Amino acid sequence: MRYFNESDREKKEKRLSEQPKWAQRLFRNIPTIHDMYDDQLIPYISKDSVLLDAGCGKKGIMNKYRGRFKYSVGIDLSLSAIKMNDSLDSYAQASLSDLPFRDGTFDIIISQWAVEHIEDPAVCFREFYRVLKKGGGVIVVTNSIYNPLMFFSSVFPEKIRDAIKKRLLPPEIEEDTFPTYYNCNTLAKSEEVFEGIGFTKVFDSYVGDASFFIFSRLIFPILLFYEKLTDIPFLRKFKMHTIVHYRK
Repeated sequence: MRYFNESDREKKEKRLSEQPKWAQRLFRNIPTIHDMYDDQLIPYISKDSVLLDAGCGKKGIMNKYRGRFKYSVGIDLSLSAIKMNDSLDSYAQASLSDLPFRDGTFDIIISQWAVEHIEDPAVCFREFYRVLKKGGGVIVVTNSIYNPLMFFSSVFPEKIRDAIKKRLLPPEIEEDTFPTYYNCNTLAKSEEVFEGIGFTKVFDSYVGDASFFIFSRLIFPILLFYEKLTDIPFLRKFKMHTIVHYRK
């Protein structure tokens, strides 16, 4: 699927058309975080399933799945973000570490790029376990702390990270900056925390996504080569993201 929603697809396809032909072909043959995310979520897509988007934000990255679940709920600390998100059926403003839902409410919980902003992920994941039905799943996408960009981001103060993003990213890419802790940003740490709570692992992987810099004719081709290089097994942890899928 490669993109999270139609708006994302249109913007990135336009930028991709400006890249060299060889880079376009190479990009289309490299699996991205979007592809792996779709593969893990597809088994849960059902008119009988109730979904929670934990840390839903404002971007509406569940838009392409709208109407394909029995019911979908988004939760986020930011009320302004919730008001901008129109991809789910209802919303709640609350912390992921104290979910305002009954035990066994959801069939599937998804969380994209939120875990790095949680100081104690174990508390959050215990809440996920509580509100999941027996046999329910949780899919978490976050950044790999081993990736050079993410490592430097983790050591820079928030103000510096803000300034770098404004310098590097074009106006159409709106990236919010929040406090980050990176306390569960490796596959080994995720396994330790999830399995310590009682979850069973279904799938995990390090995976990249060169499309984040698709606007740059300099950085994008370099990242494509980086993605191919980090396909070597012992270098995979240096990819940009982690994706984990666990079941209750």
